[in-house]
Amino acid sequence: MTRAETLLRCDFLLRFDAVYFHDWANRALAAVADQSADLAARLEPIVHRYDRIARTLDGQAPTLVHNDLSPKNVLVDRSARPPRIFFVDWEMAGVGCGVLDLVHLKYGLERQDEERMCAAYCGELAGMDFLPSGPTDLKRLLAAAELHKTLYRLAHSLEWELPIETVARWVSDTRELFEQV
Repeated sequence: MTRAETLLRCDFLLRFDAVYFHDWANRALAAVADQSADLAARLEPIVHRYDRIARTLDGQAPTLVHNDLSPKNVLVDRSARPPRIFFVDWEMAGVGCGVLDLVHLKYGLERQDEERMCAAYCGELAGMDFLPSGPTDLKRLLAAAELHKTLYRLAHSLEWELPIETVARWVSDTRELFEQV
């Protein structure tokens, strides 16, 4: 049995499949509609044509995905040589496209640091069938993962009580990302 088959048998892990991605896109649209009819009208065409993005993400080799891999969930033991890194807070873990974790981890970094992180990540996975082989396909995959995470954030915008300017910026981001996929 392959590692992917073993992971897919773990019924306690979320499934990051096309249904999952469509559900979050629809939640984002509903949350934005509760805040602004104009912003919802701008987001709606993306959500209604989201199948291409959902298929792109769902079509990747499945791996274990933390799904909230941000600095707050990374511990480093610097007393060990080499330093040991631990990921904590696994309740949102699932099986799907590993690039989703990269998008979480690089969120908020300066452009240069983001590029270095992506290069290191991709370098470590080279030849392992977890990433597209060409740079254009890799850019599309990263844009699809960024688009999903932006929609995920939009879906939470009401409960996070975000300013409407932030919501508007994220809706604009979705349009730009959609064009890159």
